[in-house]
Amino acid sequence: MTLINFEGLEPFANLIDKIYGDAAQPGVQQVGLAISGILCLVPALFWCLALGKAQGKTILEDNFQAYRARIKGVPADQIAPVPAEVGVPILERLSYVSNKELRDLYIELLAKASIKDTNSLAHPKFAIVLNSISPDEAILIKTFASKVGYAYVEPRLRYPNRKSTRQIVPFYTEFEGKDIFLYKENISAYFSNLISLGLVEKLDLPLKNKRLYEDLKSSFEQEFQRLINSSDEDSIKKLLKDDDYKIYYEEGKLHITHLGNLFLKAVLPPDESLVSALDLDD
Repeated sequence: MTLINFEGLEPFANLIDKIYGDAAQPGVQQVGLAISGILCLVPALFWCLALGKAQGKTILEDNFQAYRARIKGVPADQIAPVPAEVGVPILERLSYVSNKELRDLYIELLAKASIKDTNSLAHPKFAIVLNSISPDEAILIKTFASKVGYAYVEPRLRYPNRKSTRQIVPFYTEFEGKDIFLYKENISAYFSNLISLGLVEKLDLPLKNKRLYEDLKSSFEQEFQRLINSSDEDSIKKLLKDDDYKIYYEEGKLHITHLGNLFLKAVLPPDESLVSALDLDD
């Protein structure tokens, strides 16, 4: 039985064979059944191979090896051909993505699309979502697998002689300053992006645990004061030109959506716990 269809791809046959691996290697049969039909639709894959760049080839080979390892235990009769709408954008990314946080999500989504019992989870939108998030955002969205909601405060400046207020940051959460992120100063922007993608929603209804909000306010005020004391920027001085300003806070929670929950089911391994998006987090 021919596992890999090389028709029209003869110039790349040896290189592709290296990526698939020896036919006797565990997982090779499953990989062939799942994706051989869409390989010719992935030009980025062949450019990477044909150009022979050592780094690119190593990344691609490592990613295919991880994919093989993920599906090697699946019986051949349970393997499904991966739809092009899902498989092509994933394979394009696997030709160069090296960040482990993102790579693992891509590989799991491709694996889910390759297995008959789970390929309904691999919606084409999820490949687009993965293309739209950073490694830090991959870390952040994964935390919603075990906790559906996080408290946030939105600090605003209020001046006694004005009716309007001014937002300082849209979301201040427990993730501020955490060393698990590469760019920890961007947490608020990360949440904004996850909201725009439909994975997370901003709810004005606060959590019942008021202590969470008091801790966030205290933490923010300490950080804000440090910023004022250390900054020479005119923008900060202009913002605080009235010494009589006060900070007040809007409270709410950032909650995983139904779509976000489905996304996590599609990109996380089956052994990772997943809290239902319908659960209320108190």
